[in-house]
Amino acid sequence: MTIPQRCDNTSLFDSVYQRHYRVVYAYIFGQVQEADASADVLQDTFLRVWRHVNDLSAIPQERQLYWVLSIARNQTRDYYRRRLVRNRVEQNYDVTLTPAAGDPHAELQTKETQSAVDAAIRSLPPTLRLPLTLAVMGGLNSKEIAGILERPAGTVRYQIAEARKRIAREIGLTTGDGQNGSEK
Repeated sequence: MTIPQRCDNTSLFDSVYQRHYRVVYAYIFGQVQEADASADVLQDTFLRVWRHVNDLSAIPQERQLYWVLSIARNQTRDYYRRRLVRNRVEQNYDVTLTPAAGDPHAELQTKETQSAVDAAIRSLPPTLRLPLTLAVMGGLNSKEIAGILERPAGTVRYQIAEARKRIAREIGLTTGDGQNGSEK
């Protein structure tokens, strides 16, 4: 008798994962800002969802994303705690990391541009960075983001627009007055 229930749990988990993994990843990436670390936190999040899949079956489908996001929030906090401990240990033992080997010249400019954009995104305050990552990476609209972040949709739209303006200004696409960086 436990086999059919396990199959139901597996299909429920698969369904929830397929519907929500992009949004959950975008939420995590908005907090962590590192692709590999975000993927690790995403994996930890869905591992926790799997461990509590019986609880998930009692949650209405329209609320399941919010339940998964609450787990992602806790996993993100755990990530920061672990990172803080790791940083303290590395400081105590003077651990140094060697830089990666040089890239071919053709890829260097792309990497520099990508680094500039990444730095501009990291410099955003969380109130702007998180809605932007949920929109761009999660593919959510302002109403959906507003539901997740418990903010008005108009505020979310403003925050996304402001984040984009700041990034464009930071990487030199526009000037401080909102004008295009190139002369006409």
